[in-house]
Amino acid sequence: MNRILNRVVLFVLVFLSFLTAAEISDDVMDTLIFNDRQFYSNDSKILRRRESKLLELNFLGVAVNAPKYIATNVHSVLPLILAVRQTGERNWDVKFSKNCILTAFNLDTGDIFFKPLFGSKKRKAKPHNRKKPLPSSLEGEHTQFIKFDVRKKLSIPWDTGNWKFGVLNYDQFSNTVLVKLGTHKSKSNGDLTVLENTKSAATFSIQPLRENGRQQLIVNLDYTVTSRNFYSVSNGIPVTIVLLALDQRHPIHYDGVIPLKESSLQPGMKIQDNYMFDAMSFKNGHTLNSGTYVAYVVIDGAIVGSHPLVIDT
Repeated sequence: MNRILNRVVLFVLVFLSFLTAAEISDDVMDTLIFNDRQFYSNDSKILRRRESKLLELNFLGVAVNAPKYIATNVHSVLPLILAVRQTGERNWDVKFSKNCILTAFNLDTGDIFFKPLFGSKKRKAKPHNRKKPLPSSLEGEHTQFIKFDVRKKLSIPWDTGNWKFGVLNYDQFSNTVLVKLGTHKSKSNGDLTVLENTKSAATFSIQPLRENGRQQLIVNLDYTVTSRNFYSVSNGIPVTIVLLALDQRHPIHYDGVIPLKESSLQPGMKIQDNYMFDAMSFKNGHTLNSGTYVAYVVIDGAIVGSHPLVIDT
């Protein structure tokens, strides 16, 4: 036992609880309230007018919003608006354009997708080991509202469906926003309200170990989710462990399932349990290189984190 403990690279045992995702204040979310005309407009002034409002708030990080309902036979885009406020020092340490990743979770199938929000440039990247400027030159804060077409980014099937979207920015992460796709011209039959009221919650710890020469990534997860149509004893509950390295455009993610014990689940039922597992035992599990990472869990579309993680192989 002592041999194993001596080989622990880092043991992070900090429990964090979130409902749906990051705790973004109502004041910040108010700056992201747009009507349908504004969501679909190409007028950049609409977004620029919100920047001064965000500067007045006690907020550093990222937040997102999107239309709650999109009629796919009327609209051809899925607009997601990202609000960001960063200090000069933060943007030096964590380059915003290199570390923003879109997350998308399909609530009907359990499929999860990740995509860099900003494209890579062909020119040779400048090394980030340049001498850091004096603090005085990094003073000040930057705000920006940016709109993306998620349909174009992810090639989402343009029919019906229920999705949750969020953004990871290394050790910062946004709220998640629920979007329902349908073929009616307006919201109907209260389905959206039901989905909005089915909240998920989770806490986790993550512990990297090495035993018998093999890396392990032990995750201890407490979770509360709402049963979906595709949950079953054979399918389980999808869970993804996400690891981000600085300036790494594509995340490392381990996709697995939590076994279900109940065979008579009905959609909408509350499921609450604990599950401990080795993420590297998942089908796409692979060893990690030495370095510093940030760890997240994504379950039922909720982004939970972030935990620092150091690997020394």
